[in-house]
Amino acid sequence: MKKIFLLAIFISLSIPALTFANYGVQIKTTGCTANQILPDSLLEAMDLKLPVVGTNIPGIFEAVGPENSEFLSPPKDADAMANIILRLAFDPELRKQIGTRNHQRIQEHFSLQNMCDKHWEIIQQHIS
Repeated sequence: MKKIFLLAIFISLSIPALTFANYGVQIKTTGCTANQILPDSLLEAMDLKLPVVGTNIPGIFEAVGPENSEFLSPPKDADAMANIILRLAFDPELRKQIGTRNHQRIQEHFSLQNMCDKHWEIIQQHIS
């Protein structure tokens, strides 16, 4: 059985990875608080071209962008999260497309150079 790798980020939601073992899905789960701005594990998974699912909170939405927001579930909605995971589990082409879009988004919005440029702009605005 081929393993499928996804990253699931959620708040106040418990979905054991064992639930999806029969589907050949391996899920890396990580929790975050509702006020955590941007989970590092999310950005790292996106940079590795992995599909990610998560809870629709501002920091996670900002990371995946509007183009992948359909893979975010409402907070505390285990059924919605499970449906998203299963949808991805059975569609290898969709996983690949999402992974590619995730990587492109990281390169365009969250690269080291881009982050340094944004910080520099903020510094310049405050010393001008």
